[in-house]
Amino acid sequence: MRVALALLALLVLAPVRTAMAAKPTVSIDDVQMLEGERKLVKSTMTFTLSLSEKASERFSVRVATTNGTANAGSDYDSASGVVRFRRGQIRQTFSVKINGDATAEPDETFFVDLSSPDGLLLGKRRGTGTILDDDTPAPEVALSVADATVSEGNGERRSLRFAVTAQPAPKSTVTVSYATANGSAKAGSDYVTTSGTLSFGAGVGSQIIEVPVIGDTVAENDETLTVTLSAPTGRARLDRAQATGTIVDDDQAAPATPNPFAFTARAHLEPGSSETSEPVQILGLTTAAPISIRGGRYSVNGQPFTDVPGNIGNGDIVEVQAQTPASYGASASARLTIGTAAADFTVEARPRDTTPEPFAFAPVFAAAAGGSVSSAPATVSGIDPGTPISVTGGAYRIDDGPWLTTPGTVSAGRQVRVMVTAGSSGSVSRAELRIGTLSAGFAATTADGNATPRAFSFAAAPGFPLLLAESATVTVAGLAAPARVRVGNGRYSINGGAYTTLDGVVVNGDRLRVALIAAPNLDDRQDATLTLGSYATRFSVTTSAPEDRASDAIQLPSISTAAINSAVITPPMTIRGINVAVPISVSSGLRYSLNDGPFTGAAGMVRWGDSLRLRIDTGPDYGRRYTGDVTIGNGTTSWQVRSQLSPARPARFTLSPASIYTNGLVLPGSVQTTEPVTVSDADGPQTVSASNAQYRINDGPYRSGAGTVRNGDRITLRAVMPSTYSADQVISLSIGSTSASLTLSTTIDAVANTPTTLSGASESHVVRSDGIVPLRAFVFKPDGWRTSDRRAAYIDWSGGGWARSGVPMSRSKFWADQYGMVVIAPDQRVNDRFGTYAYVHADDARRVLKWVQDHAGELGIDPARVVVTGTSSGGGNATWAALLDPPATTAIGSSPPVRAAAVVLRSGVTSTADDAALGRSQLARFGRFVDAISPDRDIDAGIAPFLLFHGDADVVFAQTANLRLCSQIRTRGRICDFHNQAGLGHDWANDSTKLAESRSIEVDFLNRIGVLPSLR
Repeated sequence: MRVALALLALLVLAPVRTAMAAKPTVSIDDVQMLEGERKLVKSTMTFTLSLSEKASERFSVRVATTNGTANAGSDYDSASGVVRFRRGQIRQTFSVKINGDATAEPDETFFVDLSSPDGLLLGKRRGTGTILDDDTPAPEVALSVADATVSEGNGERRSLRFAVTAQPAPKSTVTVSYATANGSAKAGSDYVTTSGTLSFGAGVGSQIIEVPVIGDTVAENDETLTVTLSAPTGRARLDRAQATGTIVDDDQAAPATPNPFAFTARAHLEPGSSETSEPVQILGLTTAAPISIRGGRYSVNGQPFTDVPGNIGNGDIVEVQAQTPASYGASASARLTIGTAAADFTVEARPRDTTPEPFAFAPVFAAAAGGSVSSAPATVSGIDPGTPISVTGGAYRIDDGPWLTTPGTVSAGRQVRVMVTAGSSGSVSRAELRIGTLSAGFAATTADGNATPRAFSFAAAPGFPLLLAESATVTVAGLAAPARVRVGNGRYSINGGAYTTLDGVVVNGDRLRVALIAAPNLDDRQDATLTLGSYATRFSVTTSAPEDRASDAIQLPSISTAAINSAVITPPMTIRGINVAVPISVSSGLRYSLNDGPFTGAAGMVRWGDSLRLRIDTGPDYGRRYTGDVTIGNGTTSWQVRSQLSPARPARFTLSPASIYTNGLVLPGSVQTTEPVTVSDADGPQTVSASNAQYRINDGPYRSGAGTVRNGDRITLRAVMPSTYSADQVISLSIGSTSASLTLSTTIDAVANTPTTLSGASESHVVRSDGIVPLRAFVFKPDGWRTSDRRAAYIDWSGGGWARSGVPMSRSKFWADQYGMVVIAPDQRVNDRFGTYAYVHADDARRVLKWVQDHAGELGIDPARVVVTGTSSGGGNATWAALLDPPATTAIGSSPPVRAAAVVLRSGVTSTADDAALGRSQLARFGRFVDAISPDRDIDAGIAPFLLFHGDADVVFAQTANLRLCSQIRTRGRICDFHNQAGLGHDWANDSTKLAESRSIEVDFLNRIGVLPSLR
């Protein structure tokens, strides 16, 4: 009976165990091979499918090829099928036939995709096959050997491993000889003499030279030897021919160990630039510790930078210098070692800029049939050297060089032309020139361009102030020959392309649209005239919108050193944000001028576009405050001016932080510096001293005691912040009898104030872990969710001005509950928790989108249907994520693999331009990148559809800037829907009724562009 019961238990529990077992993961590798020259004798490219563990039963997965730059049929034979794993197997292969040819062309890629796993989970689901062209003359290969380090050991087998790289990877085999030579390390007692030849086959980019080390138990200094490359063969040359191998002695007593320390990595740097890390205080040492560096230089307590090993004490402050690589997109690290602890300072060069300023070629009419027709020259600008250039349908030339049809490279400042061969009578010949990421067409026709089409017209339309209004589409008919199209006071588009103002060529069947920016004031009319051949018609737009009497905020200068008995006048300020004439008035003591007219204190009227200046007259009193109010429409702004303090010697000065913006918070225990103060108006030498800080004179070391300065000296303060959160540190500088102070404050406790859970969230994931606390993304999954789903996803960024809060909100769960989307609510590295500038969010925004797409399989989403949304500053994050080119300050590896499917903004802060009317404190959060990081800088022709909601009474971020953004997107032929929230300000989305209305609009938008329904 017991035996029977045991057998029954096994039968019952066996399926349970099987069901509970974790599924293996299947992944596919990448493969590359030479193309070959014979199409009839096909080569075979073999991909390997690997399981994470041996198959415990029969598993299968579907495999299919997909075109990349290589095309099925001409470059390879398409293939598909099911790969099966029998029990005990861990690898299988899948083969694709490659078609060779003798045509010189770029390397080409195709993909092998895994899908429909049976009993498996998908790991790396796409393999890349690279067909290496072997018909183009092989480029010269640069061979370099890198330094190597190894601990000596006590006699066990150890080796120095020298990495030798071949860049670019060779097209055919190259070889190089190598040999070791003594330094302080001696062959036979410290290492084994090693020599030989390395061979790099086609596509092989790296090899290793191993030099065996002879260990011992004798305490001694570290020892070095060299490895030298020589006698390269094939198309190879020596780049870095010698490397140093360091055998680190491990028999000495362990040096002192400091507390862990770190340096912030720097990205998007100019190639070849020298970069200095932030200063870091070293703590936790009980005795002096050795300090050394590899790949850079270091400075202790402001002393000159050096690469010579030395010693460092507890409380000393260290900085690191590293050289940014000269190659675009390359990175390098300087490793600083203190005792047994080490930290890297990593610098990354910006990517090569291959996006030129827009360029165009005017068409040519009345060309001679069969003749060669060239365009006028266009000057290339805005790119780095080495940017690719290619042409289709014609030829190109650079400056006075030869006409080319093959791809090449071009740099800024060069002139390019395009040439086509004119066809028969009445035909059009076209070519397209691509430079980097942009292209421009050139057309030539034998027709004179004056043909008359069948009559057509564009219906007049209403337009929202300052928004690009578009006509209906008309289809051209009735032309006897190609005709010239041109536009006046507007733009036109052919066949849904980007809008342009340049002349073009049109034939029967082409579709035309006209667009123009609506006037800013209600009931104003704008006309655009389109001329096609000998026929002309008009498109009229009359401005129509709710009356808007709330002007955009005017930014008044902060003046605290006005001269006494003087007139203080603001720079001209442009009135924006209103669409009707509104009253203007000023309080007593303040006067205004419109459009460079006389200053007056009488009430008047202003319109959009008027130029305004304000004036306050100071009296004879030093240090007096003067205040006045200006009222424009229904908004009032105060201006305060303070006259200078009584004259002092030395001259008065102010202290400003150098490593954070004014009023920004900094990390506890961090080292902070001020901007240099230049001594002026001093009567001879002056005593200088600092409180709660050290100071340096010019480029000298930092010191604590009193010193002496003279006119022209530059003084910088440095202070170590308290190690507690929410603490203030007041630092001051005295020069003679003149002094100034600065208050610096530490952040709140990031650990205590950063959520690890979010109400209603299904799960959370760490997106990046290189900060004070991990940066998390919270995921809301809909009912019925499965890993195998390919649902639409919704990334929702909250606001907070990049300075405070930034904590994700649960309200985006609505999209999971109501529309079946997978919702991701990310946290943000805001200043009050992380001590950051606003520009770090550009990198975070792109990393989150990349993370979501990289983990699409486990999230159950379609990576091509990810919507990025944001409120206020979160709108800037969403816009950054949607850009093609990585913004300044972002690491190259943070770019998403797929463009966002849509962008939805609620009062989104998308620009730092003047018409955004951001305040000085808001702009200061971007630091020195305030212009380069503006989210609207790099809108391209492939940008995702945008849906914008913005209140016309917003005084935090002006609606005007987002109207410009939307017009910019429409001009590129892309979708941008703009919805005005009449009479509402920046926080309109906090109104539940308005939020519900906007969601209804958003649902219609997402359905129209194909994001919804979520599950397909």
